[in-house]
Amino acid sequence: MDKPTFSILSPTYNCANFVLRSYYSLCSQTNNDWEWVIVDDGSKDNTREIVETLNDSRIKFHTYTVNKGRGYARNYGLSKCSGEIIVVWDIDDIYLPTRLENIYNEIIVEKFDFMVSKAIVVDNSLSVKGIRGFSNSILFRGFVHPTLAFRSSIKEIVNYDKTMRAGEDLSLMIKLSNNYNGKYLDENLMLYFEDREVNLSKTIQMHKSHTETIRKVIKEKTVKISLLSSLKINFLLSVKNIILKAFLLKPSLYLKTVKFRKKAQAENEVNEARKMVIEIKMEYSKFRV
Repeated sequence: MDKPTFSILSPTYNCANFVLRSYYSLCSQTNNDWEWVIVDDGSKDNTREIVETLNDSRIKFHTYTVNKGRGYARNYGLSKCSGEIIVVWDIDDIYLPTRLENIYNEIIVEKFDFMVSKAIVVDNSLSVKGIRGFSNSILFRGFVHPTLAFRSSIKEIVNYDKTMRAGEDLSLMIKLSNNYNGKYLDENLMLYFEDREVNLSKTIQMHKSHTETIRKVIKEKTVKISLLSSLKINFLLSVKNIILKAFLLKPSLYLKTVKFRKKAQAENEVNEARKMVIEIKMEYSKFRV
């Protein structure tokens, strides 16, 4: 049997309500040469039953009984992928029909090692909250992880930190942006659902995970930076930790600061995103989650 062009990798945990919507999004792609590798990370809902109703030989379903976290699930799924290109496909998001076509053009035709794109951030009612693109820091160029795709030849270096329940993708971002040829596509190719309100405890945990990863990268000299830059990074991490913990005294204040910390976005780009989402909302109205 010929290997597919794409291995679509979707770890999932208690996300049965999103399976059909995600499958529809995948089948709507302009390039349909794929296998869908689903890793059920110890779900307690009826994820398996819903997947089985799809009756599609391209779906490779893997499961185990104990929830082990996204890092473990992603690594496990990678070992089951056989395609030429591996595509991160979070099961609760919606991807535009041209996503795989764009990935093919950049990785196969233009020969980039990996590709990422911008994302339209929406809430559960599909109201546009903003757009996320790329960020720059001393250590790496950041991107929205669910937009990532990469050629399978570098699969062995793609290793998520399985000890972390959040922020397991940061070390991968650092590794890719510093050592591989990536295409940062200036297009919105997905709807990224922020299905939970901003949560201070989650933010603190995420910052803790990111701090551990960054300090490990610096210690192991994965990225070459000056001593001054290293001291600056550690100082800023410590300051942010103090500020976040201070908000524990009055969490409501933290929520009020969120809107002021978002980067300014071009109004015309956000308006175009709203028009795009209106059409998508009509198309996906049959999937109630």
